[in-house]
Amino acid sequence: MGKVDRPDNRKWNRAKAIHEFCLECLGGSAFEVSGCTLENCALYWFRRGTDDRPGRVKRVLSDDAKNRLFRAGRDFRARG
Repeated sequence: MGKVDRPDNRKWNRAKAIHEFCLECLGGSAFEVSGCTLENCALYWFRRGTDDRPGRVKRVLSDDAKNRLFRAGRDFRARG
């Protein structure tokens, strides 16, 4: 998934778009977004910009895996 166009032609990433949706839903208050209690909302677990679902195991990459991903990204951009 790429960037989402805004009316002013700036770009949003997914986390920013979800946060903006939550701000709009809760009347523009960032305090209300972090204190939201609407667990039946599909975006509830993502409202803080991370995946906070209960029981989710976060992946930890080894230094070797990080280096391989970095090199792959660098090579991909160089082909661009």
